[in-house]
Amino acid sequence: MTLALLMSCGAGYAQGTLQERFMQELQAKSAQVQTIVCDFVQLKHNSMLADDVKSHGKFRFKRPSKLSLTYDAPQGDRIVMGEENFEIVAAGTHSVVKIASNPLYAQLQEIFAACFSGDITAFTNGNDFSCEEHATGYTVHIVPDNKRAKRYISEIVLTFSKEDMLLDELRIIEKTGNYTQYVFKSRRTNVAVSDAIFEGSR
Repeated sequence: MTLALLMSCGAGYAQGTLQERFMQELQAKSAQVQTIVCDFVQLKHNSMLADDVKSHGKFRFKRPSKLSLTYDAPQGDRIVMGEENFEIVAAGTHSVVKIASNPLYAQLQEIFAACFSGDITAFTNGNDFSCEEHATGYTVHIVPDNKRAKRYISEIVLTFSKEDMLLDELRIIEKTGNYTQYVFKSRRTNVAVSDAIFEGSR
């Protein structure tokens, strides 16, 4: 009984230490990054479909929490997240959601901002958060705590590069088991990014 308790405590301590080291490294490396521009590939997995739906385009981030995904395929689609609104253009349909009024988008904003700016409060703000270390980086598992967000999302999985602590992959797993995955490639940091990119459609 005593041995089992000691082993359990030791495992908990090791995980805590790993999480602390990860968050310290993320914060330190991210502090040097003001903007990110890169290519992305998006995969949408739906168990009802024979094949995953693949899209790609250009991703841009600017501190403190602005980001956009401009799709080359399907051309014309875009996602823009500002400080207050979440805008989506898909298949010619345009929608704007107030982030503050939607717990799901608010959760996503917190996660995205944490990933790219090093603001680690999103990882520790009530969410079930665990971290794994591997040869080339870290994999982080986040289970949302917000009840309304949990209706849609069962887990968010993030993979970071050890070299620069930038996000390599993001997977959003739905309650149904379907998921959306983003893979980020050819990243450039601290390049000029116009604010107009995040202003949304006129």
